[in-house]
Amino acid sequence: MVGAAAGITFKTMVTKGIGRGVFSNEAGLGSAAIAHAATSETKPVKQGIYGVLEVFLDTIVICTLTALVLLISGVDLPFGGVGASGFGAYHGKWSFDTFTHYKAVMVKADWLDLPMRYPPNLDRNLGLLRLISK
Repeated sequence: MVGAAAGITFKTMVTKGIGRGVFSNEAGLGSAAIAHAATSETKPVKQGIYGVLEVFLDTIVICTLTALVLLISGVDLPFGGVGASGFGAYHGKWSFDTFTHYKAVMVKADWLDLPMRYPPNLDRNLGLLRLISK
């Protein structure tokens, strides 16, 4: 159930993101051509290159930088607080971590636990540890 919900959420996220990236400029809708026609540029080829660069910069560069900023900013981390200011802490894994009481568990190792591993490390212990760890 959780896997299906995560899959649907990811699909919707990708679909909306690609749609917003594609429609972030007005290429093909007609209004960009009207804006480029009203310019004072005397060379139409130069104005055409501006139009192509506008689409490239808006769709590829700006959308990629926006996605990169969102991915590295840590927006998925919850912000603590009361009510709506702590909204991120109420859902998903963070809610389980918030409202779960973790208990300490001692795990006893089966292998030989030498006291020379622990401080205070005397010179003779360090020499023996270097010899063993090689």
